[in-house]
Amino acid sequence: MRVRRVVIWSRPDEWDILDFKIGNRSQYLRSGVIPGSAFSPSFHFPLHTETCQTAMDVTLQVRYIGNSQDGIPFRATLACEVIDPI
Repeated sequence: MRVRRVVIWSRPDEWDILDFKIGNRSQYLRSGVIPGSAFSPSFHFPLHTETCQTAMDVTLQVRYIGNSQDGIPFRATLACEVIDPI
């Protein structure tokens, strides 16, 4: 499969995305932080990632930057395209 979109549902403006990996490879073209607001439901940020094979991890490294001392749960959805193996 290939990830085409990430949507952060839990107050996207209160999160920074530090890295996005498929397997052990970062999908960032350059180092740096991407604000979570770039992945809000109202903003379509299309992705062109590497293919994720069976048993590979897909990970988002995030940092909470909101005001709540206890933080909030991180909730996100990955929209993927299934790649035909033929």
